[in-house]
Amino acid sequence: MRNAILFLALAGTIASAACGPTEVTINAQMEVAGAAGTEVRPLADMEVQLLPFDRDAIFDSLAGESDTPEPAIPPDLLEAQNQVAEAQGEWQRLESEWSLLREDLLNLSTEMERLNPAEAQYRVLFMEFDEKETRLAQVERQRDAAFEEFTSIQGSMIEQADQVRMLREMWGDEAFADYGTVAQFMIDVSGLDPVVDTTDASGSALLDAPAGQYWVYARWERSFDELYWNVPLMVEGEPVAFTLDESNAQVRPIL
Repeated sequence: MRNAILFLALAGTIASAACGPTEVTINAQMEVAGAAGTEVRPLADMEVQLLPFDRDAIFDSLAGESDTPEPAIPPDLLEAQNQVAEAQGEWQRLESEWSLLREDLLNLSTEMERLNPAEAQYRVLFMEFDEKETRLAQVERQRDAAFEEFTSIQGSMIEQADQVRMLREMWGDEAFADYGTVAQFMIDVSGLDPVVDTTDASGSALLDAPAGQYWVYARWERSFDELYWNVPLMVEGEPVAFTLDESNAQVRPIL
């Protein structure tokens, strides 16, 4: 264990410069599907840490010294998660269409109330209302069926996911028991303290850090996976801006 810690310290640590803190701006964002196509969404209220060590290297080293390998997530569970995500997406799509149709029908009804049924415009609106009412009934049936499929697939997956999660957590509690000790050793060797901030509504975090080698660490959970960042960043005395997005994140399944 001691040799592994020393190797990490020598391989990953660069002494900090004797100067004041440097302004580091972290911008966090991800792409999401919007009404007009893909759009960029800022990741607000996300904790961002500048760590003076590579946390993944510590975990890898500790895992390598474990007597047993980390329990893997079974492929069939990952496939079940994908099916649940697809079913949820279809249900939400139909729910959105149903809501829009309901709003259109209410607007049409309000507009028709102001017209005389004998007017040509009334008849045009009435035909449109009839078509959308028929479509609304179709979408409602499809939405309810999609929700039943989503809950059915999810229900069958939960028990297996709970079992796998418990095994992985028990393994991690034992294999990574020394993580805090190793991390503190790396902090002491580097002479740099971790710096932490939380992103604001625009997805930005402002951190002041002395010059040195850092790793930007953050996590953003989605429905069935997470964006995970552990990205090296050298701070050299000049203000620096850095973006966290899907291009430099790992996408990791969560149970």
